[in-house]
Amino acid sequence: MKLTSNVAHSVNGAGHWIYPDKADPTSGSCFEISNLAGYKNIREAVASYFISNKVIMRNVTCIDNMVGESLQLDGETVEMRNLKIFGGSQSPDCPPDGGFCFGGTKIGMIASIAVGKSKKRHIISPSNYPHSKIKGEPHFNGKIIMHDILFKGFTKFDINGNK
Repeated sequence: MKLTSNVAHSVNGAGHWIYPDKADPTSGSCFEISNLAGYKNIREAVASYFISNKVIMRNVTCIDNMVGESLQLDGETVEMRNLKIFGGSQSPDCPPDGGFCFGGTKIGMIASIAVGKSKKRHIISPSNYPHSKIKGEPHFNGKIIMHDILFKGFTKFDINGNK
């Protein structure tokens, strides 16, 4: 993977949209997501919905996003190491000037593997579903390995009163 040591913040969508590198013939069998951070993104701090046999995610920090990270992959193994996922922060989701507002239920992680029908990087024909809506029959060969995962700051209500 060529994207590393990057921070995405206040994006009206996913902060980091990760997909296998077409120029690297091995990325369809394995690719890595590493050394990334995302905060205050309207959707995920880090998202990937593509096909690869193995995905390694390490050294990722997600702070106060609607979804910390979302990996919904059609492959066999996802390995996650050293992730820090924070549900809320002291910074309001809607500042007094109203310049950047979002709210709703915050989710730390969506991790599914062997989903059976990941999408192509560029959808050519019209689709009723965005990339994150995968509609297919999964299989049972997938595994998710997690080491050193921290979830912090997920409360019943955030400072704005949202669940």
